[in-house]
Amino acid sequence: MSLTRPIAVVTVAGLAGIALAVLAGCKDERVRVYDAPKDRRIVWTLPAGWQAVANPEPSPGRYATLRAGEDPDAPRVEVSVWPDIGMMADPLANLNRWRAQLQLPSIGADQLLTQLDPVVTADQTGGYVADLLSAEPATGGPPRRLVAVMLMRPGHVWFVKVLGPQPAVDTVRDDLLTFVQSFAFQEGRP
Repeated sequence: MSLTRPIAVVTVAGLAGIALAVLAGCKDERVRVYDAPKDRRIVWTLPAGWQAVANPEPSPGRYATLRAGEDPDAPRVEVSVWPDIGMMADPLANLNRWRAQLQLPSIGADQLLTQLDPVVTADQTGGYVADLLSAEPATGGPPRRLVAVMLMRPGHVWFVKVLGPQPAVDTVRDDLLTFVQSFAFQEGRP
């Protein structure tokens, strides 16, 4: 079964909720339009307290880095975009890459659907959410949690990811999904 082009089924109530959120967000001063490299443009609504910060390290695919809260130590949310080729467009390869970041074993294609949940943006772009938790570290600290979203656009794959100690990521998970659901790509752009 191929998962490279998700098809989202949305109820009338779900569409109404998305439309209401988008219309309500249009009056919100946190609605921003960002110019991405190579003319990619996207509109999104930042959750309360979130803010753009300087990218901590150069990355060719990094679109934006956001701090998910007002505390300087709040989790960082990374937004990146890559060409729709090879492993970048493969949900299983991406899921196993994220699992490796948490020292979790790889899974096979037969387990993929049990590890991903669907997500739909304001402009009906479909994608997947992976929500992963590491084992308890031997050092006694909290486990690490990774929440990553993969959105498929013609010719490009967008990723939104937060990784950190479980208690910190727990506090921003719902806002992260609301943030992703607010995405509206400009017409004719990736």
